[in-house]
Amino acid sequence: MEVEVVLRDIILFLQFQHCAHGTMDLQDAQNWLLSFLDEFSIHFQKLPGSAIFLRYVKSSYQNDPVRSAVELFLFLFAVRYLLAPKYSTQKQNYVPLSDEVRSKPAAPSVIVG
Repeated sequence: MEVEVVLRDIILFLQFQHCAHGTMDLQDAQNWLLSFLDEFSIHFQKLPGSAIFLRYVKSSYQNDPVRSAVELFLFLFAVRYLLAPKYSTQKQNYVPLSDEVRSKPAAPSVIVG
C-alpha cells in the first residue's frame, strides 16, 4: 500500500515538473532524488527487521566489502531463482520407458598385463 503511495507521488511530481517547465533541470532532479530517498528511507524503516538488516550490512561492509558484494550477488540470484517460471509436472515432456530389458555383463572384465 505504501509503495503505491510513493509511486503515485513520483508520477504526480514528474507530471507537474514536465508541465511546469517542459523539462527537468539538474536542481529539480536533485531535489526530487533527495525527497524520494528520504521518503523511501522512512517507509523502509517501518518494515519489521529493517534495523537488524541495516546493522548487519554496515558491520559486514566495514569488515569485508568483498563479502558484501558476494552476498548481494547471492541474494539477487536467489530472488531470480524464486521468481523464475515454474514448470508443471503434469506436462507430458518426459522420456517414455519401455519394458524391454537389456542384458548387461555382471562385472566389467579386467585385463591383467
